Amino acid sequence: MSRRRLRIVEGTSRRLSTLGRMFIRLITSTILTVLALTPLPALADLGSRLRASHPHLVYLLSVGEHRSPTFRNLIGRLEESDVIVHFESAPPEFAVDGGLQFVASTAFTRYLRVTLRTDLPAEELIALLGHELRHAVEVAESPEVRDELSFRRFYQIRGRATNRGRTVTYDTRAAIETGLRVAQELRLTHAWRSETAK
Repeated sequence: MSRRRLRIVEGTSRRLSTLGRMFIRLITSTILTVLALTPLPALADLGSRLRASHPHLVYLLSVGEHRSPTFRNLIGRLEESDVIVHFESAPPEFAVDGGLQFVASTAFTRYLRVTLRTDLPAEELIALLGHELRHAVEVAESPEVRDELSFRRFYQIRGRATNRGRTVTYDTRAAIETGLRVAQELRLTHAWRSETAK
């Protein structure tokens, strides 16, 4: 290949490389702008102690807070605690409709995770959220629960065990009653709205 042709090929290659870099920068800049302008699902109006990444759970937590005084009271109690609760959608193989796990703790904060099936009917899922919020309050109001071992011991003493094959789950009367109360309050507000709409 002649030197002249070689210089042309090299110059063309550089121009294409520069155009490619400019194109990549433009695409990256566009994506970052779209991400910056897209509102992330958050629970800002529910306070800093509740976190959820699943849009459906964000919405149902908000509905529960507005329609159920019991639900609202639980959120208020968690807001005054050192507990942060993360809500997430359950994987298909999850053994129960919902559950609470102890994740970690620092000197100032304890982290819990609530995992729920999101394919349940909305009002049933809100009642289940209320049930799990009550469990979170139980932990929040028990400062001795600082790790997974003390969490398990706490429910072994206060809870009722259910054997689910390889898994043993624990429940409390307070959480069961809370879920039922939230469900009743949801029915009452639904009935009231239906009456006022006539």
